[in-house]
Amino acid sequence: IYWNYSKITSGGKSFVMEPDKISVIVPFRNVKPYILDCLKSIQNQTYSNFEVILLDDDSNDGSEFIAEAFAKEDNRFFYVKLSKQKSISALRNLGIAKATGKYLCWIDSDDFVSKDFLKILYDNITSGNFQMSTCSYKKSKNRNIKLDVYKKSINKKEYDASEVQKLCLSSNKIGGFLTIKMFITEIAKKILFQENLKASEDLVYVIQYLDLCEKICTCQSKLYFYFIRKGSISHSYQLNKMLNFVKAMNYLLAISKNKEYYENVICWRAMMTCMPIFLSHKDMKKKSTKRLKMLFAIYFDMAHKTIKENKKKKFSFYVKFVIWIMCIYYSRYMKSAKRLISN
Repeated sequence: IYWNYSKITSGGKSFVMEPDKISVIVPFRNVKPYILDCLKSIQNQTYSNFEVILLDDDSNDGSEFIAEAFAKEDNRFFYVKLSKQKSISALRNLGIAKATGKYLCWIDSDDFVSKDFLKILYDNITSGNFQMSTCSYKKSKNRNIKLDVYKKSINKKEYDASEVQKLCLSSNKIGGFLTIKMFITEIAKKILFQENLKASEDLVYVIQYLDLCEKICTCQSKLYFYFIRKGSISHSYQLNKMLNFVKAMNYLLAISKNKEYYENVICWRAMMTCMPIFLSHKDMKKKSTKRLKMLFAIYFDMAHKTIKENKKKKFSFYVKFVIWIMCIYYSRYMKSAKRLISN
């Protein structure tokens, strides 16, 4: 096999094109202090055959000028200005529609990536019959951090898609994040982000994508920097966000193939995510918290039935104890919860 290499020019520099183009989608809004680091890290990739789709969600802080400047100086960057704010799911759907590469990645505008981010993910996804490749990440408030670079002996693992679905729900090593994964664009275009979901829409998308996959390649290289910044939507803890999270979990249960497994894992994921609300006296006094408790009661009811109907399940004593206690506590909300769900 002989690859047909060609050259492109960017900012006066010549690059040798790799065989397959990768589409990188970067939605952003008002991230002026961070977007330069993000775009530079993409521009300096050791894998050069890519396009960057910059989706400006009506920014007005100057970040739009930085993105536009990159598009003018580097013909691999494409700037798209939206005149009206959209949901993050709508932005992502627009990005997928505009993608022309064989492979697809998402990068958040306040994060940045290793110079070998695209190269390693590409090498892994093309090393076998894989439909997705993933890497690891570093998470910090400190932006002065070094990421991993290319190594010949990368710690790679192969998983069935169904195994990765479980890891997305029960482990933070792979998680439901879009940003540490490479997708096949042809498959990605078959799915839409659910615009009615305002939380965990990325997790729902990844689970649906994996339904169309067979094998996934993962590696432990930390190639992505996940920035924790104050005021970020993904890092804020709000009651409405938790209500939307429960809604996303309900949607996953509705579309999932493996009901028995999902009911258990989603129950626990919801409990661990929402627990801080129940431990906060301030939030407990809010009227809207009662609605969350009613919705949340559904999950404890699932766990209750699982233990009662199938004693062979490998729940530890402590797990059983916690579930039973929580079920007893929330059982008084069950009638109201079922009425709310039915409406």
